[in-house]
Amino acid sequence: MDTDDEQRSCTAALSSHLCTSSVPLTAKEFESCQFQFPARDSQNVCSDQELPVCLARGRYVRGMNLWNPLCHCTCTILPDELIIFRLFPWLDIGDLLAAATVCRRFHFLAGDKTLWRSVDLTPYRTKVSNFHMSKLLFGRAPSIRTLKLCRLSFVSTKLLQDLAGRVSQLRELHLCFAVGITDDAIVALAQFSPLLERLSLEQCVRLTDVSVVALAQGCPRLTKLDVRRCKLLTARSLLALSQSSKELEHFNASHCVSVTEDALLTLAASCCRLRTLRLQGCFLPSRTFFGRLQSALLQLEELDISSSNPFLRQSCISDADLVHMGRAWGSRLLRLTLFNRCSHITDAGVAALGTACPQLLSLDLGGASKVTNAAIDQLTKCCPRLTSLRLSGCVELTDDAVVYIANRSKHLSQLDLHGCALLTPESTHSQCRQLPLLRKLILPDSSIVSYVS
Repeated sequence: MDTDDEQRSCTAALSSHLCTSSVPLTAKEFESCQFQFPARDSQNVCSDQELPVCLARGRYVRGMNLWNPLCHCTCTILPDELIIFRLFPWLDIGDLLAAATVCRRFHFLAGDKTLWRSVDLTPYRTKVSNFHMSKLLFGRAPSIRTLKLCRLSFVSTKLLQDLAGRVSQLRELHLCFAVGITDDAIVALAQFSPLLERLSLEQCVRLTDVSVVALAQGCPRLTKLDVRRCKLLTARSLLALSQSSKELEHFNASHCVSVTEDALLTLAASCCRLRTLRLQGCFLPSRTFFGRLQSALLQLEELDISSSNPFLRQSCISDADLVHMGRAWGSRLLRLTLFNRCSHITDAGVAALGTACPQLLSLDLGGASKVTNAAIDQLTKCCPRLTSLRLSGCVELTDDAVVYIANRSKHLSQLDLHGCALLTPESTHSQCRQLPLLRKLILPDSSIVSYVS
């Protein structure tokens, strides 16, 4: 067996393990199947923009039929550009490695750097050993722009430090549930990835303010940051973002219990491009919070200020706050999740919000015990595009409210009526069958009905 045949054989072994097997490859098998290709002739390669013109003129890559002169397969007449830009991008990593075992030409084309700009290793976390995952990642690092390493046990501080110097083109990184990484890993990434725009660090519980400060200083193009359940973060992180991350558009600090209201308002005043703000379970807003927030964020589209803690005192959100939200954000507001115990909100506030925000897609009014059928009547008239509606704990609603929803909210996919004691489960279920897109319904008795499309 010559060298090329041996490499193709080992690549077949790797792709087979990625797709079906749970037994890790040996180090020798993995080492021999790494993509090691000669440099392509740049004069014979079409860019993605040039591809339609090249195909129209019948331009092929010179030497494309010389891979195997005896082969008369239909694929031999296809240009390299068509395979790279139109066929292989539909394959995931496992399928791409499997395609590399077909022939020498596919083995060569499967290693093109344009195919490795987005790498998601999450689906293969139980199929290949950590060592082999790391080797594959390091071999493709210079081409990667989007990298997803969620729930992978081999993601460590040392791995990310070694990887940081090789992913200079990285734009998007997901490290969700990487509970083993520390500040040193994020500091290294911030130092060598100045083009980073989107970062998810959900439940990276060992990270502190040092990480966020480094990101704010080293990644000025950051537009999306998710630090959910990073409970060691404090107001210092938000102040650092307010000073350096002027491009920030999406920020999620849910369950970061040490974040303060004043620090958040400082961030809002500095990052005027914020469109999504999620603060679930962070703090109980004061009476002046919403007024100051509305004056700072004029482009806000999504706000989540809810809490899952049943022991907190009732929210101070009032009808006046909803009126101000409608005036400040108007048709731009798409999703609104209020505090779970909005006992001060009445029909007037809900009606004013619906009238001012006709493009509303999602609304959470959990615990609004003073809201009646009249508010639902006005809301469904003004907001026909609603896809998610939560009315749990709205004890004044009757079956007429469900009739309004069933007749007008034809785009609704999720409806929560838990705790609405005056509703009858049978009538509710019957009326909701009229909603063609409904997928999940929570009935007043807490039973859940799932609809299959």
